[in-house]
Amino acid sequence: MLLESMKKGVGKYVMIVLASLLILSFAVWGIGDMAGVISNPNEVATVGSTKITQREFQEQFRREMDRIRARVGNIDAEQA
Repeated sequence: MLLESMKKGVGKYVMIVLASLLILSFAVWGIGDMAGVISNPNEVATVGSTKITQREFQEQFRREMDRIRARVGNIDAEQA
């Protein structure tokens, strides 16, 4: 309903331009995000200029789980 009224009031070509800009913006940001993932698939996060690899994350997660288990007893990752 809203799109139909916009289409009537604004015109076909303006709607095409707006839709194209919207699609283009999603394409540019989507490609940028994928390029970062493809460049180093072992990186799971970047905090400031520090890059965290999958191995570092898993080791730290395991240490944290061990610390939690020592305090509260047997607990799995979902409960933590």
